[in-house]
Amino acid sequence: MSAERTYTREFAAYAALDPLLDQVIQSQSEYWAPEVPPPTVLFGALGRSVVEHWADLSQERRKTVFRKVEIDMDPGDEDFSTVIATGFIEAIVNPFPVDDPLWIEIQTYMGKQTIDYAHAWIAFWEG
Repeated sequence: MSAERTYTREFAAYAALDPLLDQVIQSQSEYWAPEVPPPTVLFGALGRSVVEHWADLSQERRKTVFRKVEIDMDPGDEDFSTVIATGFIEAIVNPFPVDDPLWIEIQTYMGKQTIDYAHAWIAFWEG
């Protein structure tokens, strides 16, 4: 990852998806000020927030968020897809056993690249 890249544009795109995500980004930005939040830290916070507030997100918002994640998993921007994978997706996967009902539901919103990465991450940790 380039040390100069701040991901400000990417942060703004996620903030526009839902007020909850905007609030998380604002909170992380204030915490890290005057520096820009490390992207994997910020996207990890976004992933944790999605899990923590799952019941508060409408089905349409869930679809919108995971559609955006799937688009950003495109290998055309390897740096950013790595941020999404190691920040957002890993934060979503980490709190769950594989048979948890919420994890099973969350997977139904994931696109192919997202779920492939999530399953690879689970397989890595299961050995």
